[in-house]
Amino acid sequence: MPSTDTGSQGPIFWERLRKVFQTSTDGQASPDDPQRSVVIAICLLISATLWLTLTLDEQRTVVLDVPTSVVNLSSTRAMTDLPPKTVRVELKGQAFSLIKMHVDPPAVPLDVSEEAIDVRGALTLPEPQNVEVVSVSPREIRVPTEPRVERRLPVRSRLTVDLPPSYEMLGPVRLRPDSVTISGAESIVESFSVWSTESQTLQDVRDSIRVQVPLSDTLDQLLEKSISTVTAEARAGRFTEDSLRVDVEVSGVPSDQNLVALEPSVVTVKYRVLFEHTFKAKTAPGFFATVSYEEIRSDTSGFVEPEITVPSDLQIRDPKPSPQRLRYYTFVTGE
Repeated sequence: MPSTDTGSQGPIFWERLRKVFQTSTDGQASPDDPQRSVVIAICLLISATLWLTLTLDEQRTVVLDVPTSVVNLSSTRAMTDLPPKTVRVELKGQAFSLIKMHVDPPAVPLDVSEEAIDVRGALTLPEPQNVEVVSVSPREIRVPTEPRVERRLPVRSRLTVDLPPSYEMLGPVRLRPDSVTISGAESIVESFSVWSTESQTLQDVRDSIRVQVPLSDTLDQLLEKSISTVTAEARAGRFTEDSLRVDVEVSGVPSDQNLVALEPSVVTVKYRVLFEHTFKAKTAPGFFATVSYEEIRSDTSGFVEPEITVPSDLQIRDPKPSPQRLRYYTFVTGE
């Protein structure tokens, strides 16, 4: 009958372990011995397990940045300032429990219905209570609030339009919608008269363009906005220089005045025009030059400047007459 004496197994194990690490006759270890690799792996595993067990069972002290959260904020109240996002907490306890808190940190609820919040008392630690709070910083937090109000504000564009040479804007940038409703603490809301978009540059605009533009996030956590983006529309076109000879008329001449003569009576108007309107500008009926009779009567220099009117349905800009000043002569009939 085979022996069951377990005490004799110890020497056998150590003898086998000695043989595994025994070097060959030439002084070299036997790297191909599979038993040797297995025993080394088992030894490393046992060592790591023992080290980890002893380490996690040690008492340690750590400092954590614990997140805060605002609670019990009434819908009719709003914060005037933001509380700290985290508080610094020094904890003492078993290393394993502290590691769990690193992974899933506790929370500090800030009850805004209270005038002052005791951070240590608000700190919630997980069960079981095998961790001790050594200190907290800050010890007390105040979250001031005011009545919540709403206000409708116009949206102001902070867009910059980059145009190629000879291109110009055909009008201002248009925003849709052009207003936003903000809600928050009364003193903060009343400090705003407009709300701006984010600063952006529209590159190489040659025609119509429509883009979504975010509104600025000023005091984003203290104020609520009815919209977060607006649609910006911009139109640009290519302009060219041109000129047109125009007769100058005198307007407002009284019935008893027979003649007012201008020298010269024809001026050359130089202007910039949208390229596709170039030929229409040459024949448009709304293109003329005038001099007011009242201006002639009040003048003391002997010269007047004609006023240029351009067609309202055409993109014509900066019309300038040449010459810019005209001499005038008046002949009054006798009564």
